[in-house]
Amino acid sequence: MLLKNEAGEERELARLSTGKFFGERALLKSEPASATIRASAEHHLVCYTCDRDTFTAVLGPLQALIDKEMEKRDNARNAAPRPKFGDLELRRILGVGTFGRVKLVVHKPTGVTYALKCMRKAQVVATKQQSHVLNEKKILAMMEHPFILALVQTYQDAGELYMLEELALGGELFTLLAKRAPLFDQPAKFYAASVVSMFSYMHSLKVIYRDLKPENLLLDKDGYLKLVDFGFAKILTDRTWTLCGTPEYLAPEIILNKGHGFAADWWCVGILSFECLTGTTPFVSNDPMEGYRKIIKCRVPWPAQLSTMARDFIDRLLCVDPSRRLGSLKGGSKDVRMHGWFAGLDFKCLEAKQHPAPYVPKIKSPTDDSNFDRYEDEGKLNYPQEDFPRDMFAEFAEEWV
Repeated sequence: MLLKNEAGEERELARLSTGKFFGERALLKSEPASATIRASAEHHLVCYTCDRDTFTAVLGPLQALIDKEMEKRDNARNAAPRPKFGDLELRRILGVGTFGRVKLVVHKPTGVTYALKCMRKAQVVATKQQSHVLNEKKILAMMEHPFILALVQTYQDAGELYMLEELALGGELFTLLAKRAPLFDQPAKFYAASVVSMFSYMHSLKVIYRDLKPENLLLDKDGYLKLVDFGFAKILTDRTWTLCGTPEYLAPEIILNKGHGFAADWWCVGILSFECLTGTTPFVSNDPMEGYRKIIKCRVPWPAQLSTMARDFIDRLLCVDPSRRLGSLKGGSKDVRMHGWFAGLDFKCLEAKQHPAPYVPKIKSPTDDSNFDRYEDEGKLNYPQEDFPRDMFAEFAEEWV
């Protein structure tokens, strides 16, 4: 499967094997595919075709089938029994954070693998983050999106709080970019569109994310993104003034302490798109204060290899005035999805995982943790119950589980 760029050069999008298919966009919208299919001369090829009218007459509209399949998946997930904490077998640490670790765990009765986020109560209390942690749990419980890591269950014991989450074993987008960036236009567009899909959904629920960076985007077994770490997420009814996020991804209004809203997330999409296409962020600096000055001035060092549409997309997102930023105009998130850079990309197909991912990680088994760095495991910390006065955690405990 090949795609031509503006210079007329062909680039391979995907290599299809026996039983694979293409042309879903034509079935959804009666529009021709933007890619070219070329058969290998060394293989005998038999290709079966089906037009939209025939497909609809036999199986019904493709969109209805996609919606039905997603509904079945959601119903199955909601009906599944919640794993008991005692049935979880702890494996190694996949990542570390402010309050604790994320571990790979196996549900022994079923063999299903999960990620278990473990947070130490002592650190949560010492930093006065009880409400902060509760907020993360509340927002994660609201999320039902194919590119957002699902919260399965919560637990606690005397010393720690636990969040059992869906597992994505493909590693971080950060690692992929470190090895392969700068990416070609199509792969960068795939990842950017996935984040646009996430933020469109989250903003529809009045949730702002505020911590986009490649480290918070994991790859699942099919190569699709999964958003993790909702520590800075917030349900927003107006503006907020909290200074949070990764320095190179901070929007100007956050740095200037003018109050920020959903537009700050769209700025981050522009930064991520630039990083995918170039291998670096546009306002990088060894001196944080100099980096902040660069962000406020917003003089983007445009490299020559960016396509016209990719540059225009990023340029409309990296707008210092949040009220004029793409995504903040009358059309909202629809304006972002409808930008010309995404021409030929159907977001419904993307969310149904009908678009082939540009990179599929190598995962040998459901417990293959080879795509993550190694961390020292200090073991479980057993805090005596009396270390935590009842009044300190009584309300907290009721809200957690």
